[in-house]
Amino acid sequence: MKSVGADHEPGWKTRFRVPVVRSLQVAAGAPERGLVASNVSGTFQLHAWDVPSARLRTLTNRPTGVIAGLLAPDGRFVYYHDDAGGNEMGHFVRIPFEGGAPESITPGVPPYPTFGLAVSGEGNRLGFVTASDTGYHLHLIDVGEGGVLGPLKSIHSSARFLIGPVLSHDGAIAVVATSAGAGSLQCGLVALDTASGRIIDEVRDGDGHLGAVAFAPSSGDGRLVAYSNRTGVGRPLVLDIARGTRTDIALDELEGEVYPADWSPDGGQVLLVQFARAVQRLHVYDVAERTLTSLNHPNGTYSHAYFAPDGTIHVMWEDSTHPPQVIALDAATGAPARTLLPATDVAPCRPWRSVRFASTDQQQIQGWLAVSDRAGPFPTILHVHGGPEAAMTEVFLPSSQSWLDHGFAFLSINYRGSTTFGRAFL
Repeated sequence: MKSVGADHEPGWKTRFRVPVVRSLQVAAGAPERGLVASNVSGTFQLHAWDVPSARLRTLTNRPTGVIAGLLAPDGRFVYYHDDAGGNEMGHFVRIPFEGGAPESITPGVPPYPTFGLAVSGEGNRLGFVTASDTGYHLHLIDVGEGGVLGPLKSIHSSARFLIGPVLSHDGAIAVVATSAGAGSLQCGLVALDTASGRIIDEVRDGDGHLGAVAFAPSSGDGRLVAYSNRTGVGRPLVLDIARGTRTDIALDELEGEVYPADWSPDGGQVLLVQFARAVQRLHVYDVAERTLTSLNHPNGTYSHAYFAPDGTIHVMWEDSTHPPQVIALDAATGAPARTLLPATDVAPCRPWRSVRFASTDQQQIQGWLAVSDRAGPFPTILHVHGGPEAAMTEVFLPSSQSWLDHGFAFLSINYRGSTTFGRAFL
């Protein structure tokens, strides 16, 4: 990552000026090529990531910034939504990985709002959802040899909210999440044949919520890893769209919420992220053997976790004393293998530690406490996260370190209403 001049400015400034990464991706067919959305250049822009050298090269230069993009599986093109002045009405465009002028992939179409772009694992099909006065619409674009784009095809419309799509590896199946009704955020899943628009299957969980994550990474494989909260906590499941089967992965031995993140390159394992009492742990689940391997990785907060083409796990990691950085973990053990995008140097930070205390109704409240190096007692900053349905994990928080610099104690609490502590606590 770009240096922020740690030797030439006060320490507290170096902490606040640590570049932030909003998303990252590596091309499955060209693992030396990656894409990062970061504010390393001053505003959030898309950057081409040379993975072996850890160098970033700015691809976009929009005054309002770009916070999300999509890298084609062969690494040739980068896609993003280009709107006017940040009003969320625009077109999906693409630029070569080497850089260049953006090209609209929907020329002649009026500007549209959207919720993201998907690409099949083979790179032969793009899909996205738009909204209009008449409802929500699923569109597809075929991608031919050399990246030649086909015409825009609309294969499904609904008056209900649509999220997605998730495309199968060969692009033959598209799955969208759809709301249960007006005003509801509880969703079911609808699987469609991308050639005809025919509905293959619909899956609902009563008053529970279903979310689609990813198809297995091989052509003809209709297995979709998803999640459901019908038991009261998030749990992974595998839907075989082609066979019409469902396999719930109960994982009764794991506390809290457990969500799937990605398939291994051979389609035999699923990477899982557990959230329990404001602590994250990563696990690998063998689908055929139905066995779980818990990874022994450093404590802290993990995001953007995925299996890299070489079989390691790439993840954004941070804790209270280390700024966010991209590291590779050994997929068998969880041990850090190497640093892919290092963090900038910052002034020394004081660690947080997990504490618990009883509330007035005797519920155990968890929090993160850090104290100054000076002698106590300390005036204390009481920090409460937003939400309320959220949780404060151990993160790199520059403001907390500034209070500690000045002799304060810092306490962030996960109050009633916080997630990852169970439904009763919530």
